[in-house]
Amino acid sequence: MPEEPLYIELNMTAEEMYQRNPEYRVFQEADAQPMGVTFQGYNFPRYKEPTVIIKYPNGTLSVDGVMSILAYDDNKQENYQLSKINLGFLFNHEVSGISDKDAYSKMMSFFQELQDKGWAYSHSNDVPRLTAKNSFIFATTVRKSDN
Repeated sequence: MPEEPLYIELNMTAEEMYQRNPEYRVFQEADAQPMGVTFQGYNFPRYKEPTVIIKYPNGTLSVDGVMSILAYDDNKQENYQLSKINLGFLFNHEVSGISDKDAYSKMMSFFQELQDKGWAYSHSNDVPRLTAKNSFIFATTVRKSDN
């Protein structure tokens, strides 16, 4: 795994993202979909998740333990800017040594950091209908998870 963090800037093109991170070339992944859409990004092996630096108009954000990055790329538009970027994490006691309670606390801390930096939650009908708090309640009460 490269020593340098992976760098993403909001509204960069897929080509710019890949050019900015040449040391991560081996982890690049593109998934072509029907209707002229490709999901661009990176997939990392377990136990070797990198730090990702995200630059946005008001500053930067450093995120540890990112397992995957997936960005929507519209092939019908030249130089399409990646405006929707998903970061995937894997918090699992057996894999990462992080308890469910600690993983929950870590994610809540991350959400608070985003809010403190001026980020706002954007609800969309194509995203899961559960909030972070409601998903925890669902998992522990409705599904009766022991975790």
